[in-house]
Amino acid sequence: MDEDIGTELLSIADVARRVGSSEQTVRIWIRSGLLLGLRLPGEWRVRGSDLEEWLASRLHEPVQGD
Repeated sequence: MDEDIGTELLSIADVARRVGSSEQTVRIWIRSGLLLGLRLPGEWRVRGSDLEEWLASRLHEPVQGD
């Protein structure tokens, strides 16, 4: 794919694969507002730039138990 990830619209499955999580977990993140999702007819999509921003913000969160 020649598109830059920032402009891509990723499916729930794409996001799950990229972050190493389940599709259900990605849906929970979107539903709870942790990850910004776009509701299209019959499906959810996540902008690549929103995923990158969310991942970057997670790098700065303290690990539980610290």
